[in-house]
Amino acid sequence: MSKEQIEIQELVRWALVDQCVEQAAAAVRRGDGPTANLTSTAKIERMLMLGCTIDGHGPNDQNIIANCHVDAIEVFDALWHLKGQARDLVYFHAKKDSQPDWIEEGVGTLVPQVGKNGKPVKMFEGAKTGDCVVRSGYLYTYDGYPPHIVNAARAAHTVWWEGLNALQCDLKNILSAFSPLPTSVLREPWAVDLKKVG
Repeated sequence: MSKEQIEIQELVRWALVDQCVEQAAAAVRRGDGPTANLTSTAKIERMLMLGCTIDGHGPNDQNIIANCHVDAIEVFDALWHLKGQARDLVYFHAKKDSQPDWIEEGVGTLVPQVGKNGKPVKMFEGAKTGDCVVRSGYLYTYDGYPPHIVNAARAAHTVWWEGLNALQCDLKNILSAFSPLPTSVLREPWAVDLKKVG
């Protein structure tokens, strides 16, 4: 049987959104899954220990568990083995079906800050500058994004890409129905001259 080829970010989105793998994993952790074979005595003991009756969660959790594809569970497990920000970014953007904004327009141009009188604002000693830059006694600001914002956005994009790459490598040979492909998104799209490509 041939495996379906799918880009890694689409595979993660499929597992989280279409297969509801988080809800299935939560149901299994709660003990509502197929492994839950509590006796009536154990159920009464749980009720006495908690001091309230226990909702059996109805057939919905059973349906989610039964209908969740085994590959979705593998994807979810591999996702949670990613470290820190990579896991968070891959998870967030898979749920939103998006990718991190790398601020295509880049760093804005440095322009003098103009006062109410239409003239450049002079820097006074002790004034707060924020994102402004002081050059030759005048305040300058960015018309667009300042460098630290652009750098942070591009670093997040790179971490997201690296997380997807690591997931694709981890899942390459263990899924039964899918063959994850590397993402078609560039690692550093800002380093490519888009005018030459298009």
